[in-house]
Amino acid sequence: MKVFTSIVVAVSVVAASAEAQVGKGSAAIDSTVPGIMKRAGRQASAIWLRDILRQVDSRHRDSKLDELADSLAGRAIKSLDPPTAESKTAAISALNTLILAGSNSPLRGTPYMGAYTRVVRVLEEAPSRDIRARALGGLLAVGSHTNALSRLKQVAESNDPLAYDAINFLITDASGGSWLGISPSATHQQESVVALRTLAARSRVSDPKAARLLTAWVARNGG
Repeated sequence: MKVFTSIVVAVSVVAASAEAQVGKGSAAIDSTVPGIMKRAGRQASAIWLRDILRQVDSRHRDSKLDELADSLAGRAIKSLDPPTAESKTAAISALNTLILAGSNSPLRGTPYMGAYTRVVRVLEEAPSRDIRARALGGLLAVGSHTNALSRLKQVAESNDPLAYDAINFLITDASGGSWLGISPSATHQQESVVALRTLAARSRVSDPKAARLLTAWVARNGG
C-alpha cells in the first residue's frame, strides 16, 4: 500500500509540474492564459507560444487553446489604440503566431484547428488596413485552402480597399511564393491559378488597380 501511495504522489507531482510549465525546458510559471500572455509580452511571436497552440510538448484542453487564440486575436485587433510602432509590432506578432499555429506546413506539432476563424475575425474587425491585409494573406496558409480562396475572391470583387491585395496574394500563391516562410503545395498553386482565371472570366473586379493587376497576370499566363 505504501508503494502504491508513493507512486500516486509521484505521478501527481509530475503532472502538476508539467501543467505549471509553458514550453519545453521553461521554469515553473503561471500557466493560465493571462499568465502566458503576460510572459509573451509585446513579442507574442515567440516559438514557445506557437508550440503551445500546436501542442508540441504537452496536451492542453481545447478550451484553453481557444482562450489563448482569442487573446491573440484580440491583441491583433485592439493593440493599435493608440497607434504606435510598439502596438503595431504587438499586433503583427500576435497575428503571425495565429497563422503559424494553424499552418499545415511541416512545423512541429499539429495545426491548431481554430486558427482560421480567428484570422477571419482579425480580417473583419481590425481597424488597421495593414493588419487586415496581413490577415487576408494569412488565410491562404491556415485551414481550408478552398475556403481561403472563396474569401479572397469575394474581397477581390468587392469595394473593400483590400481588393488589390486579394489579387496580389492570389498571384503570389499561384507562383509558389511563401507567406511567413509557408510555401503553397503544387495543388494549392494550381487552385489559385484557377481562382485567378475565374475572376478574370467573370469580369467583376471593379477596383481599377486590382483589375489592371489581374489583366496583366492573364496577359502573361493566359486566360
